[in-house]
Amino acid sequence: MHLLKNSLVALNYHNSWDQANPLAELTHKRRLSALGPGGLTRERAQMEVRDVHYSHYGRMCPIETPEGPNIGLINSLSSYARVNEFGFIETPYRKVDLDTHAITDQIDYLTADEEDSLL
Repeated sequence: MHLLKNSLVALNYHNSWDQANPLAELTHKRRLSALGPGGLTRERAQMEVRDVHYSHYGRMCPIETPEGPNIGLINSLSSYARVNEFGFIETPYRKVDLDTHAITDQIDYLTADEEDSLL
C-alpha cells in the first residue's frame, strides 16, 4: 500500500483534501479531469476544450472549476448527475405525460446522446 501511495503522489494522480470538511470531501470525490494518460495537457488545451458545451448542462458544474492553467480542464459532477456502467455521465429528467402534459414522478437518467435524440 505504501508503494502504491508513493507512486500515485509521484505521478501527480493523488490529491489530498480536507477530511474535516465533509462538503470539501464530497466535492473532491466528484471531481472530473480532462488531464492525465490519454487526456489533454494544460499547455496544449485550446479555449474550445475549456468552454462550457451544451452537453455539459445537468452533468458538469460550469462554475466549479479552478482558476489558472486548469480552468475548464478540472470540473465537478452536477448535484444529481451520475456516471453509468459505461463511464458516460447521465442527468435525471422527469417524465411528462403526453396526454395531460403533467409532470410525473418517473425519473429517467439520460446521457448526452440520448438527450440529443429526444429533443
